[in-house]
Amino acid sequence: MKAFVTVLALGTLTACGGQATSDVTSSAKAGGKDNKGMDVYTYDNVITGHTTEFHKLTADYKKASSKPGTVERVDYTTTVYGEVSYEKHFNVYLPYGYNKNDTSKKYNVIYFQHGDKRSADVICNTTEETEQKRMIDNIFDPAMGGIDPAIIVFPTLYNAYNETNADLSEAGDRNMTVTRDGKEIEVPANLDQEYITDILPLVESKYNTYTEDATTAEGLIAARNHRAFTGYSRGCIFTWKMFQKHYEYFQWWAPMSCMCYDATGSNFNPGSFSSGEEAWEKAYQGVKSARDAFKAYPFFIYASVGNKNDMPQMREEMNYWVNHKDSIFNFGTDPEENNFYFSVSKFEHSDIYLPYYYYNSLQVLFK
Repeated sequence: MKAFVTVLALGTLTACGGQATSDVTSSAKAGGKDNKGMDVYTYDNVITGHTTEFHKLTADYKKASSKPGTVERVDYTTTVYGEVSYEKHFNVYLPYGYNKNDTSKKYNVIYFQHGDKRSADVICNTTEETEQKRMIDNIFDPAMGGIDPAIIVFPTLYNAYNETNADLSEAGDRNMTVTRDGKEIEVPANLDQEYITDILPLVESKYNTYTEDATTAEGLIAARNHRAFTGYSRGCIFTWKMFQKHYEYFQWWAPMSCMCYDATGSNFNPGSFSSGEEAWEKAYQGVKSARDAFKAYPFFIYASVGNKNDMPQMREEMNYWVNHKDSIFNFGTDPEENNFYFSVSKFEHSDIYLPYYYYNSLQVLFK
């Protein structure tokens, strides 16, 4: 497969330990336009010895699609947080033509974890037609993006979400203390377990997926090659955590715009982590250990980041990994030969750019 890369730009993210203002460690080249009229951005040596490429969707992709998908809300109760249960919901994007009664037509499933101070409703919801939803419709349109349609699931990292005042102390990806009936209760950082215990079984038993048995770990793992985990910013950090904790459930990964940290500890709090070779090495070993535990299961990581001010530490970490003395990564965009790609764009830091990421990364994922 010809190299076809995607990257997005991100702004300051203090939850990831802050960010420097170094230049992109490569030379930018004018890539011109592709055959669909999209601007193409290329960079040399972001990963030493390689060139990355990003295709920017044209304004036409923001228009209402002639083949719109639909969005459903799924409400559920999760009990994976110790003594406290939570009423939550996630949104499910169903591509144009999805027919719940046609069980012969199966779909790949993409899970997306949003970033800090966002919600399950930011990209797709049941109350409004967002620009991002229209763009996703268009990238799945054979006459526009031409990407194979997939089901996309949008959960939230917050256990108790207030749209006007998101509080990370109520996020399921970190340990916290809550008060119930005058009693302080410790709530563990079990968002990763919520996915495995609640979200995956709900989605893959309710919709027409490749999972034949969503009630057991074995049944879910058997369909891992039809499942991707993706996330942006803090959701990107969580994507790396899922790789380290639950590698066996997903073959395809798209971490967007943040670094990877060692997720083997019990309290995964990105705000307390630092960057640099020591941190990169710990994270690399965590990723390698997860893969080594299931060596028979292949994987592909399509990582990406934004402009020169967007998470420069991520560029440095990815380059460190690929050039590691015992690297498990084979860089490129052919899943039959490679298992890792990294790309760079020119967007600012915001997960509203998700459709651009998906257009590029889905040229590779599930192939």
